[in-house]
Amino acid sequence: KYQVVGGHISHYLLEKSRICTQSAEERNYHVFYLLCAGAPQELRSALKITKPDDYLYLKNGCTQYFTSTQSEKKINASQKSKQQQAKAGLRDPILDDVEDFQRLHQALSRVGLSEAEKKSVYSVVAAVLHLGNVEFEEEGGARGGCRVSPE
Repeated sequence: KYQVVGGHISHYLLEKSRICTQSAEERNYHVFYLLCAGAPQELRSALKITKPDDYLYLKNGCTQYFTSTQSEKKINASQKSKQQQAKAGLRDPILDDVEDFQRLHQALSRVGLSEAEKKSVYSVVAAVLHLGNVEFEEEGGARGGCRVSPE
């Protein structure tokens, strides 16, 4: 009865190396910014999510959020990077990190995830951000090795 008559392919850069490095004008994966900008305060507190400047995986690239005039007002100062405070949000007719978090949350519900399962997904995303801040130092000895820096 129905027949596909066309299609469109979007190119997404999902390589692992992109998590660790971007050029100064590039952003990392959108989900990191959605969590920083759009997640409710209670969730951000539980996951210890702050602003992009606080994460090694984000701070070396563009740390601005995509926002509209309205959504920019929903982001408190503690969530904003230095770039965001100086230049305001990036504008795009499709992207809005604050509103897109809500859409993501609703989409996860539509595919059947419970609130606990959604929190688990957000926890994994937050864990990736936090793990990027872990630093290692060499540990002396005959066998070599390293340990997590105390800082």
